[in-house]
Amino acid sequence: MSIAAAITLDAPKSAVNTMGTGGIPNGNPPARHANALGQILYVAMAPISTLQAAKGVVTVGRAVAGGAAAVMAKRAAGVAPKLLGQPIIAAEKDLARVINKHGPSTSGKGGLLKSRFNAGEDIEALINGGTHQQARAQVGSRNLVHTFDVGRNIGTDVTTGFGTSIMTIVTQPSGRLVTAFPWRPYMGLDFAQVDESGQVSGATVRIGADIHNSLIQAASASRFPLVYRMHDYYSDVTYRREELPALARELEEYGPSVSEPSHLQTIGSMRTLVLDCIEKGLSIEAIAD
Repeated sequence: MSIAAAITLDAPKSAVNTMGTGGIPNGNPPARHANALGQILYVAMAPISTLQAAKGVVTVGRAVAGGAAAVMAKRAAGVAPKLLGQPIIAAEKDLARVINKHGPSTSGKGGLLKSRFNAGEDIEALINGGTHQQARAQVGSRNLVHTFDVGRNIGTDVTTGFGTSIMTIVTQPSGRLVTAFPWRPYMGLDFAQVDESGQVSGATVRIGADIHNSLIQAASASRFPLVYRMHDYYSDVTYRREELPALARELEEYGPSVSEPSHLQTIGSMRTLVLDCIEKGLSIEAIAD
């Protein structure tokens, strides 16, 4: 099975096979986003071999969107009363990390794959203003996710290239800021390729805040050292080509220890991506979005 097929197993039908039309889900026009590489082409379903002919930044689907969304909704209903109005603590270094990853002037490979706030936005004020908007849904045993509508365009959603008024804030249970960005939290894995000449050079796996703790932090550092490398939500990591066979073996062994069905499927999708990258001779970069 190709990585695209694995990633889009639970994707909405409207998001499947838009490659031939040049469109994106829900009938929107082709996505465009101003960055160093030009156009972002949104592709809901396509194997790596197809992507090699595409230019710019290419993003392929989301894994287990439906399953993860249902889990999120259930958790939100259970924790809403006790989390409503909890203060968000935005320390200077945490705010700086958000600006570095999602600010309007973000540059470099990772920055091209992230949603960005508009130039001139007071990101700290947006974060502070989100404290009393609504409850935050708990993610796994640690992080809390707070998604709300600001009521005006605050930035660009990287998966479509369009402006959005939706904002997501991720905090620890203590209220400490983890990250914040325009649009909603990712419900699984995104697969992307970036190359200035338009050729495929490496895969990027974006680890959504909603599955990070359950999938990664439960991994044993001694038994699954390569998987555990992603345990720090604040850091991005890279896997060299020669490390990928061992990473694939770890993911195969790690899968049975994951109890949540949607998370198990995500582990399977990630392993398929790793195997596909081994075949194509690609490296992998893991980004906490």
